[in-house]
Amino acid sequence: MVATTDDVHAFLAALTQELQVPGRCQATHPVVEDIVAGRLSREQLRRWVAQQYLFSRTVPRLVCLRYGQVTDPEVQAHLMEVIAEELAGQQTGTESHVRLHARTALALGMTLEELEATPPNPETRALVYWQELVIRSRPWFIALGMKYGDEGQFAAAAARLAPALQQHYGLSADDVLFYSAHVEADAEHGRFYADIIRKYVATPALRAELRECVLTAAELWWDMWYAGAYRERARPV
Repeated sequence: MVATTDDVHAFLAALTQELQVPGRCQATHPVVEDIVAGRLSREQLRRWVAQQYLFSRTVPRLVCLRYGQVTDPEVQAHLMEVIAEELAGQQTGTESHVRLHARTALALGMTLEELEATPPNPETRALVYWQELVIRSRPWFIALGMKYGDEGQFAAAAARLAPALQQHYGLSADDVLFYSAHVEADAEHGRFYADIIRKYVATPALRAELRECVLTAAELWWDMWYAGAYRERARPV
């Protein structure tokens, strides 16, 4: 059975609602709330930013893996724009997102050597592994539609984080470009993922598969953020 426009609209509305609950919602994550209130210590903030940075390093590779699976030329063209933004900041007029993320960490007092040597938490590894597993084992439109649950949420969180990091932690506008640039870029990406869902996720079975992937991605992202800020120290090797 092929979905009607009303079916897909109702599915996206229900999915969006499911993403607003604690354990999935980025904009109201405890880390975001503590940064907005200025409660997160600078050490916690450094640890959180470092884990985010470790994930950011994997994003260009993951985007390229997704690109290799896509059969829709329009989607391929859009993903080329995403790759250009990730690697060079072409869309936002900035620079590589990995470098933008490193800029925040350096402004918080970390060295580049310290940042690169940070061991990923298990939650950070889990998010990366889940992303790659879905890319390699599910249809390409499921792998892209899944981003509705993590990257598709980030714009709302970033809009709260950028000014709070300046207000409470003494960072400059340049220091928080990773977050401010994503307010526009990820809002546009969220609409792109929604369009893919409308076009390709057309049956109840595909919608059930996508729902599982979206909610799992959101929960893993939530766990990565929580562990990054609130775990006192890395597990012993």
